[in-house]
Amino acid sequence: MAQKSLRISLCVAALALLFCLYTWGISQNPRGFYLDESATAYNAYLVSRTGAGEFGPRFPVLFQQFAVSNATYMNPLAIYLLAIVFRFVPPSIFVARMSAAFWMFAACLLLGVLAKRISGQRKIGIVVAGTALTTPWFFELGRLVFDAHLSAFTVVVFLLAAYRLQSKEIWDWRDIATVAGGLALVTYGYFAGRVLAPLFALGLLLLATRKRHVVDVFKIWLAYLLTLVPLVLFESFASWRHNKAASRGFLHQTWRPLEGNRR
Repeated sequence: MAQKSLRISLCVAALALLFCLYTWGISQNPRGFYLDESATAYNAYLVSRTGAGEFGPRFPVLFQQFAVSNATYMNPLAIYLLAIVFRFVPPSIFVARMSAAFWMFAACLLLGVLAKRISGQRKIGIVVAGTALTTPWFFELGRLVFDAHLSAFTVVVFLLAAYRLQSKEIWDWRDIATVAGGLALVTYGYFAGRVLAPLFALGLLLLATRKRHVVDVFKIWLAYLLTLVPLVLFESFASWRHNKAASRGFLHQTWRPLEGNRR
């Protein structure tokens, strides 16, 4: 028992040291703080204090970033995760970028865990994790404070859940909930997830080696569809509001010249 505790403590210390090396110089690389990063961090700060972003209602499914005619939106997962950090730690550029780097760091380690489980060899997992940590695209993207840095993490989480699923003969409700939750993370993590997650859901049929597994895949689809209800409602309301505003603008531009002519 004592040896196990010592081993766990050494592993935690090694991971902490590795994370420090991974984030070394994060205050200078990349330089500056981009507009998208600033908008993400500011919305996260507002959510941590009020529950609402810069625009719109409390706890939205999508966050509006800039007050322009064609507003841009940010996915919620990155903002809510950063809001949790800002709830307990004073907000700063350093804290925001460390949070982003943490999720990319975790994604690389989980990728190594997945490789170890597939190959059955620890050295393969270490090589894959090390390769991911030193991949420039992962390294640089993980230091930017917007939702793109979460795409790798959400995909790896889903792949871990799916691999665990295929290794079991009987899928219980926890397996179904875990995979459906992984699909939801992919969907709400980044805009590309709107396409990836349905494709991943269809790919689950390849894991259905038994008839009862096909039924379980349908259960996963149903659970996943339930997680999409807030997004569908938000999109419908946003579309209705946009059409209403456009109609008002059209009527205003149409009737105003007519009223001028009458005068």
